[in-house]
Amino acid sequence: MDCHAYLQEHPAKTAQIAFCVSREGCYGKKDNNALFCFRKLNLWQRSGVLIVARLIRYGLYRGDEGLKDNFKSISENLSIIMQGPLHVGNIVQIANHSRHWRDLFPDAEIILSISTNEVMESIPQHERTGRERYKISHWHEPNVIASNAVNVIDYICDDVVLAEPTIPLPPIKPTDGPNNSSFMINAAKAGLNAASRKYVLRIRSDVIFLNKNFLSLYLENVDRPRRFRSILKQRVMICNLFTVNPFCVERLPYHYSDWFNFGLLSDVRNIWDVPLMSYSDTLFYKVNPHKKGSNFREVNFNTRIGVEQHIYTSFLKNNNHDYILDFHNDTRGTIDSLKVLENEFIIADANYIKVLTQDRSDYLTFDWVDYICIHYNQWAKLHTTSPANYRSIFLDKIEKSNKILQENSGTKDEIEREIEEFNEEGECHENHFSGNDKIKGLTIPGRVILPIYKLILIPKMKKKFEKDRIAFFEDSKNKIAKKVYNISYK
Repeated sequence: MDCHAYLQEHPAKTAQIAFCVSREGCYGKKDNNALFCFRKLNLWQRSGVLIVARLIRYGLYRGDEGLKDNFKSISENLSIIMQGPLHVGNIVQIANHSRHWRDLFPDAEIILSISTNEVMESIPQHERTGRERYKISHWHEPNVIASNAVNVIDYICDDVVLAEPTIPLPPIKPTDGPNNSSFMINAAKAGLNAASRKYVLRIRSDVIFLNKNFLSLYLENVDRPRRFRSILKQRVMICNLFTVNPFCVERLPYHYSDWFNFGLLSDVRNIWDVPLMSYSDTLFYKVNPHKKGSNFREVNFNTRIGVEQHIYTSFLKNNNHDYILDFHNDTRGTIDSLKVLENEFIIADANYIKVLTQDRSDYLTFDWVDYICIHYNQWAKLHTTSPANYRSIFLDKIEKSNKILQENSGTKDEIEREIEEFNEEGECHENHFSGNDKIKGLTIPGRVILPIYKLILIPKMKKKFEKDRIAFFEDSKNKIAKKVYNISYK
């Protein structure tokens, strides 16, 4: 069979295989069904696939059921929901992100769903002189840059919606700021209610993709066979960041990323049709002990379950899916959580789809992402592995996690001993630093938080921390470190 005949006879399969080849090469490292199929083809068939791969790379391949048409149909039937707060500090970023999404998807419906608004107000219908719908709040009228940013948002966004008002909850962890999950859930609902296209990308307003790689990844994986009872009509794409591996350092079943969701509008609405977290859940570990054997990261929770766990287990509950998660590291749900991940979602690696976030860029480079989060290649292996053998997929990550746990001492008793030792040495430390004009007084919360923070540091950073705590914090660019510093010192 010659190349042309092969392309004519198998356009869809050729496109799928070629698309993977164009992305990873003929012998990519990832265990991928498409690459496996490529290796099974004869010489003429391989030649045909390679031709298509090159055409795809240059955006020239269409075909009867080709990828270009799928790209086009999704792009024209896409709602993009940017959700988050709006204030003077981020309005320029929001305006730039709005423009970026419009450049990337000229035909998309772009919606800004605002969780809290401090800058912008709508113009009453009777006062409008043109197409302008929004203006800078009178409190910020002298701010020309902010006013220009409002004009950009007004011009680019098809709709701007304000989420139902709510209030923050107590922190998820001792070193965290307020728990803003209520704002996120309400903003997601408001944006999804306003969306009108078949497909939707619901995404944090401080996050963008630099290209359309996520679409190619979606098209390559959306039609994978589903081995278990399906809840969603089609798979929904989520990020690997904060899709936590329940076999590793943080054993948190059903902790799937909430940075973005991409898929059918009806499916994403289904996911976010959830209640707010309860106040009692956020204070759970104030009165209840952590599970015996909880490691150094797992005892750092105030809430009964994480925000992501609340969102996705509420979604499962709404759809009559039986699950077990009585507390955040309840490992009885480990296998089921991976079955749900395999069946209902597509993992997108942030580095491949070119996720960019200025506010949380450190998350893209942290080494813990490698062993705490589940990546695309591991997700792909779930489909060909018996659930009873899921653990075998992550053996190298489990080994690395065990080393981390050994280096950081993992139990609550050890943390309590560390706090006691820290406080016993506190006087000595303060005397030692008394000659340093940069030293600040240690607060009472600091005497508890600093020893816990020390335990979660990697060995190299721990040595620096032990040598000079003040210098460690002043040199650090990490936002969590800055929060710990502000809480711990006067």
